[in-house]
Amino acid sequence: MHKNLIATALLLASFLAALLFVSWFINDLTEQSGFRVLRQATLQLRKEIHDRIMGDQDQLRALAALVSREGNPASRGIETILAAYETRDLVSSLEILLPGDEVLLKNGSRRSVAGLISFEEELRKAPYVSNVETALDGSGKKVLRNCVPILQNGTPTALLMGVIELDRLPGLFESRAFGTVCQIYIMAGDSGDFILDTWHKTPGNSNALGGRQAKAGYDWVRMRKDLAEGRPGNIVFLSRTVEEYFYLHYEPLGINTWSVMLSIPESVLFQDAKRIKTALILLISGVLAACGAFFGWAVFNARRETKEKEAQLHLTRQALDMEKTLSSAHRNPDHIRKGLSTVADMLTAESTCFLIFKNGQADQSWNFRKDALNEQNCMPLHAAMELPALRALLAEQKSLLLDPVGTARKLPPHESEELRRMGLHNLMLALVEEPKGALTGLLAAANMRRRWKDTERLQIAALSFATALSNIDTHLAIKKMSEFDALTGLLNRNCFENSLPEYQTRGFQSLGCVYVDANGLHELNNTHGHEAGDRMLQGIASVLRAEFGRDNAYRIGGDEFVAFVIDADRETLPRKVRAVEKAAKGKQYHCAMGTAWSPAPFSAYGLIKTAERNMYASKQRYYSGKTDRRKART
Repeated sequence: MHKNLIATALLLASFLAALLFVSWFINDLTEQSGFRVLRQATLQLRKEIHDRIMGDQDQLRALAALVSREGNPASRGIETILAAYETRDLVSSLEILLPGDEVLLKNGSRRSVAGLISFEEELRKAPYVSNVETALDGSGKKVLRNCVPILQNGTPTALLMGVIELDRLPGLFESRAFGTVCQIYIMAGDSGDFILDTWHKTPGNSNALGGRQAKAGYDWVRMRKDLAEGRPGNIVFLSRTVEEYFYLHYEPLGINTWSVMLSIPESVLFQDAKRIKTALILLISGVLAACGAFFGWAVFNARRETKEKEAQLHLTRQALDMEKTLSSAHRNPDHIRKGLSTVADMLTAESTCFLIFKNGQADQSWNFRKDALNEQNCMPLHAAMELPALRALLAEQKSLLLDPVGTARKLPPHESEELRRMGLHNLMLALVEEPKGALTGLLAAANMRRRWKDTERLQIAALSFATALSNIDTHLAIKKMSEFDALTGLLNRNCFENSLPEYQTRGFQSLGCVYVDANGLHELNNTHGHEAGDRMLQGIASVLRAEFGRDNAYRIGGDEFVAFVIDADRETLPRKVRAVEKAAKGKQYHCAMGTAWSPAPFSAYGLIKTAERNMYASKQRYYSGKTDRRKART
């Protein structure tokens, strides 16, 4: 009996020791795994924040190019641009910093900011993103400024500033881990100021953190040193607000000395560990046989939960990857197809399609199929959408799941049979709409290996595709305004100035230049009005575009044009000039034209100057002693 008691005591002691060891092991493993997950989430958030700030800076550069076309940065045209600007992503409003330390605000008013900000100092830093500063409009708000220079003939004349309001930032970013929302912080390493803090109502300074208790093995001194030197790291500290430890990971953001941080409470991080330890405690009160069975069940259950969470984490990564891919579709449209590949993985689909509508009609289609090398083998979406009952049902419900294709009660049997003949076993459809409800596209997935209960995943993907289409439209509109002349459709002077270095450096074998001036434009405007003058310019532009192509013909002034011929022999340029003269005369217009041609090596700038001199000589010959030619031409 005594021996049995000793054996029982030893057995209980062994179980207790095993329990303590397993508890320590689980805590340590959970902590390490938790920091790995936090680090991955932080890296993803860091890339999102960096990409969005740099994306705003790209849009600001395009707007700065548009502003430079207006000439004077303080003109009424610029005031109109500032007033018309709507909040996009992080930037909520625009301001222009002028020489003399004066700022042009969104409402068109000017405000002296002498002593608050120096035009010369800010211009030297551009382009850049500021640290936390006070708004220049007198509101007292704390803001960031995303700044790019406004150039006139290559010389900075003003500074375009995109204002980012700090109180908007908490609502613009979200990061999730362990099934819950993480707290997000952005801090400037040199000053310790918090730029973003989703935990506290008002961002403070890192000096206040030093009074909080750090968990053993972590300390604030090392964290401050890491942040100042731009290194990643971890810390665990006790929150005074909820009296609970928080686990925090930080990474350098790559902008200024900023670092981005994510934190999560210990109760969330250790929720699985606590359940396992509770199960282990229950094991001690049972019999050895039940202990073994229960332990086996616990291991099986833990593995099942791990697999489910891994699957959920994989789905989250897929959704984030798709969002990132589509966010740059305005720069690389092929990323739409990559987004379709991600949708196919999310839904275990054999093929996916994205149909883009313009004015209510199908305009473009993007297709993806896992085992196909070309679009001809992809899902016949166009043919499926010609079925009237299916089209009407989708318009009514916004999204459809047909699994199998014959299960929709409102779909007539002959249309279900037609879908089966197309090789479709199941089909999921979702309309892609703008925020205001306008139809912009259709997203579809077919022949999915897994059976789904609803269309939620495809609808989430449709939101990302809607955002991508909006970004593409915005990008194309800004690009067109900055590169094309609105009256003639030719490339404008801004594009001409930006393209000149390429003519010089792209290794052409020869280059020819024609400099064109419309004779009689001033007289035509005076006698028949500016509409007649506009028609003249449009007519000459159409002739130049026909002979020299849309990529090499520019309107560089009121009545002046320049066009190039590339890698052509010496006779080609005169032949094209004669064709232009003939076509212009057919429209009752006359042009003064000067040409210059040279084999490589050549100076593109020198050829333009030579062609311009020859044009003025031609113009002088045209008008010399023939005053009747000053009469307007209709």
